[in-house]
Amino acid sequence: MSSQNQATSETVPLLGDSRPAGQSSRSLPRVRFRFTPEILLIPVALATRLAALMPSTTILELVRQAACRFWNISHGNPVTLPAGGPIPPELCDAPEVERYFATIITILGAIEGVLVMAGCGIISRISSHYGRKPALLLVLIVGIMGSCLIAGSQYTPSWLAVWVFLVGILSGMFSSTSIYGYLVNMYIVDVCMPEDRTTALSKIGGWGALGTCISFALGGSITTKTGNPLIVFYMAAAILVATFTYVISVLPESFPEEKRNALSLMRPEPSVERLSTAPLYIFKPLKMFIPTRKLDGTRNWRLVWCAVHTFVFVVANAYSPAAWLILFTSKYHLTPADTGLFLTIIAVSGTIVMMLILPALVHLLRPYYSRRIIRSLPTEEDTGNGEEPELETSDRLDVHLAFVACVVAAIFALSAAASRTSQALILSGICYGFGSIHIPAIRSLVAGSVSPLKQGEALAAIEIVSNAGGALSPVIMGSIFTATINTTPLLLFYIHLVGPPNARICLALR
Repeated sequence: MSSQNQATSETVPLLGDSRPAGQSSRSLPRVRFRFTPEILLIPVALATRLAALMPSTTILELVRQAACRFWNISHGNPVTLPAGGPIPPELCDAPEVERYFATIITILGAIEGVLVMAGCGIISRISSHYGRKPALLLVLIVGIMGSCLIAGSQYTPSWLAVWVFLVGILSGMFSSTSIYGYLVNMYIVDVCMPEDRTTALSKIGGWGALGTCISFALGGSITTKTGNPLIVFYMAAAILVATFTYVISVLPESFPEEKRNALSLMRPEPSVERLSTAPLYIFKPLKMFIPTRKLDGTRNWRLVWCAVHTFVFVVANAYSPAAWLILFTSKYHLTPADTGLFLTIIAVSGTIVMMLILPALVHLLRPYYSRRIIRSLPTEEDTGNGEEPELETSDRLDVHLAFVACVVAAIFALSAAASRTSQALILSGICYGFGSIHIPAIRSLVAGSVSPLKQGEALAAIEIVSNAGGALSPVIMGSIFTATINTTPLLLFYIHLVGPPNARICLALR
């Protein structure tokens, strides 16, 4: 195999490849690090998820106070507002303020969806030009700034506090868990061999899920015990500062300069791109969905099918937690302890599945999905050295894992919605956690659908589609649920149950 082909081969990682031309990957030992890049990335995945979600249990109250402050400035007497600190409850209890608060939450949700989609495009461009590490450092800086601005807005004058708080909220949206997850996944596919990719994505996703479990418990308990909602923002900023220092000093670059130069040669000249289309450049990753031609002349539609599948799955699935909570509280009258335990069990189950069960499952099933390949015609010299055909893992394993995950998620989403006892709810939550297999399986399929040089852009395109589905899910599925909650409250979950046949789209992938 020539060195030129090797640079873009699906079987070659982007980090640590110095194999001479024509030499088999089996005949040359890989470079050994004291700690592999995958292990070095674990603190980043854990810390960023922890810092991003820790303030989530208290952010709504701060948004409510900001809405109250802004409404009173616009419609009331600003003199009655305190210069800093919490606003008296009586100023925020008016029905007009509550409606204003609900409207702001809806608007912020829509803005977050747009910002995350745009952020994936921006990070994709920065990482492909300057490397993954500078892109990660930039997002960490934005996250630190967001936490500091939100905390500082509570001590600024009324006329300025709302705007400082708004900038902090927007900064937090740009450094959300979706952006961090995209960066972590992009780093993983850079440094892993294809046969190890699903396992690595699953393990790093498990560490992120562990950060989610810790953040919800830790953030709520800190706020309750201290009585100060700003402590969690100080802690989040401190965690991100420590992560920033760790990334600079320890984490290696996964997309080195020679790969960035090779990718730049594949792009059109800057003069070809018109200035008028510059604002839309952040959505350039969506061009990855244009099918390319394979060596046999046929078009590669696999990335398109992955996008269709992801969009339908997210639209059907994203609204489920909100629908559960509404059913549990309004129809079944379960206690907050029961619903909180259910959500915790889902998070813990998903963590265990991704960190332990899926890697073991892939290791067990891999031999049944492996295919023998011969990279070059054998010669007498090769035969004398006892060279054997290499084994390459088929992507069909990821296809089947994604299909099973969709079916499991749909069945136990319905089971949870129909559960009227805490015991049935716990069992449904444990089984629903197995649906988390879908995320690393689909991301691995996406990375395997394109050249290693374009894996970052392909992942960005899928994240954009996924967030678009997440933004539309409350509109589509929420409307159905609202219209049928009094007559057929489980209709939404029956529709979700019908959704898994769309997972069969994946079975047509090649």
